[in-house]
Amino acid sequence: MHAIFSNFKHKLSSFMVFVLFLGSVACVEKQADNASVSPLLLDTVAANPVFAAVHFDPQHAYSAPVCLQFQGKPLLTIGQNIRDLNPLVLKNRDPNGPNQDQWNVVFDYYCIEDEYILAMPGGSFNGMTYLSTDSLGTIFALSQSWYMDGGETQESQHEALRRLRKTVFPCTSSMLNFGEKKRFVLVHEDFDEVFELYAEEGRAFEDGGWHLQYEVVLTPLARRE
Repeated sequence: MHAIFSNFKHKLSSFMVFVLFLGSVACVEKQADNASVSPLLLDTVAANPVFAAVHFDPQHAYSAPVCLQFQGKPLLTIGQNIRDLNPLVLKNRDPNGPNQDQWNVVFDYYCIEDEYILAMPGGSFNGMTYLSTDSLGTIFALSQSWYMDGGETQESQHEALRRLRKTVFPCTSSMLNFGEKKRFVLVHEDFDEVFELYAEEGRAFEDGGWHLQYEVVLTPLARRE
């Protein structure tokens, strides 16, 4: 019996060595496979046309925070990690975002915050925030859409813009208004902040039929140089 048990232990040891050998070979092969595809997943302009299209350079330190405020402070700086956002900002993955076909490299988010719901007589002025990051969580895109929900009068629309200038976009000062100019741009060293007021189709600004689009637009490297 002892001889049988010893023989069994010997065969089991040989089998385990063989299994470990196969595992090491498989690991090496997997690493080789990963090495062959990793350039496609690198977060660089050369690796993905999405970044090239928006002039995003992951190695660049962007110069200033955005104008958009959250609780009295700039919401973010382009190039910061999404993990470093104010923890009160509720981020939701956006399966229908603009980069949905780049799921392994780019991630889209939307945020609905009470901070961006401004109560108005008879309704509210609501803002939806959109973010995009690379696979490491680096934020490279930011935009907002604002629209009136009820109470669409001249008084309410002027009050909405007054409150936006005061609390949400304080650096726009008197730029954001209903004058002849419906598009405003804040120019920074390496990005612009674009504000556009749109009249809804078939309606006039004076009727309250409008919405505001805000977007951070990164500047090409040539302009930075």
